[in-house]
Amino acid sequence: MKKTKKLILTLATCLIVSIMLVSGCAQPLITAPTNTSNLEVVGDVLVYDDYIYFANAFKSYSSLKANDNDTGRVKNEALYRVKLNNKAIEYDEKTNMPKNVESVISKVAGSEHSFLYSIGKYIFFASPNTHKDKSSADKFELTSYHRINTDGTGLKEFYITQKEVSQQGVLKIENKYYLIFVEGTSLIKIEIGETIGKPVILASEITKVVFAEKYTTFTDRYAYYTTAIEDSLLKQGIKGTYLNKVDMVSGESAIQNKDNYLNKEITPICVTFGNFYFTMNEDDSKTYYYSYTSGNLSTKKQITLPIDNVTISHFSVIKSQNNDIYHIFKTDNDKKTYCLKEDEDKYFNAQNLLVENDAIFLFISGDFLYYAIEKQGIYRVSVLDKEIQTVILSEDFKTSNIGFDGKYVYFYAVSENNVTGTYYLHRTDIRSAEVGTEASIELIGFLDKQDMPNEDDDE
Repeated sequence: MKKTKKLILTLATCLIVSIMLVSGCAQPLITAPTNTSNLEVVGDVLVYDDYIYFANAFKSYSSLKANDNDTGRVKNEALYRVKLNNKAIEYDEKTNMPKNVESVISKVAGSEHSFLYSIGKYIFFASPNTHKDKSSADKFELTSYHRINTDGTGLKEFYITQKEVSQQGVLKIENKYYLIFVEGTSLIKIEIGETIGKPVILASEITKVVFAEKYTTFTDRYAYYTTAIEDSLLKQGIKGTYLNKVDMVSGESAIQNKDNYLNKEITPICVTFGNFYFTMNEDDSKTYYYSYTSGNLSTKKQITLPIDNVTISHFSVIKSQNNDIYHIFKTDNDKKTYCLKEDEDKYFNAQNLLVENDAIFLFISGDFLYYAIEKQGIYRVSVLDKEIQTVILSEDFKTSNIGFDGKYVYFYAVSENNVTGTYYLHRTDIRSAEVGTEASIELIGFLDKQDMPNEDDDE
């Protein structure tokens, strides 16, 4: 009985996968959705009126071999979509996999440098490069940017990086969309939408750069970056780096620390809620954290006392529902996370301890810091009451490429009975965390036939 059921399950799985792959390569999809919405946090997912577009599985570019990412050859890690029924995923009773899943395009859509973004009828996505270099070597660590219609037609590769991408995002500024990314040591923008502009190098020879993940105020149009000072200044005993600011729309840039600050090491941290945050070593050789919104460094605001003998591995900012600002620090020394309310807290102590375990920062939403703990799960904690809530418990999941649409957290995890080690895309409703019940984890796409669960003899 077990073998018979397993055979039926395997045949059903193969049939579903075959239909999906054929529908994605041979003809347009049935319906193109109209109203698009991007995730609150950028992951390998897009949510539409009645569809979820998603990368079914994660594929590391380092594991790709020749022709693995050629259009038409990709199965598990390709771009798919699932049609929702009443905003819910329907599941097949025999296979326990989502129904109404279609292949959009057979290209790797879930990888280290992947992202999805929608503008009108178009989906923009990144995929590992498929072009060989002059010596015929594969360069999968490079990125190819593509645009495709939401019905799966019109695939267009519009930019191929020459160096590896370290940061990327899309900013909507004054009703125009800009793909912003760091390629090697260059900051580049491409205007995208109905038409695709030419690549513009905003800055080069960068040592560190930060820009907003989302455009909220006028000051978010600026990227801040550091560059090395001239050798002639180094020979004079002057240290430090140039801090520069560039308008990502106009391309105009200017050095911010020409005068009294050049001999002080400045490190950009982030741009968020209209503020630029950075660290600077002062005359006492101690590190201070600062922020400022406009003008020049003379208008900076010190947000910490000198940090001595403490290394900060991560810093984030939360603006609570009552518009209070909280600065979140994770220290390398004790692997703990502290929450300092702006203008009130200056020290790391038990009163402002937020997370005691070794947290991996994921994203900010509302009053909550979402974080992961390796081999344990995903959690969130409010800066207001410091109550920790469990989002999911999982021993094997990826702490990168995690998305959030305001209701569901999307993540890659190894499913039960998984023998291939493939990370498939799942989601969970954060309402479980809010009410303290066990989270229901939903598979969004399909499993490889080798990873389908076995059925018991008595079932």
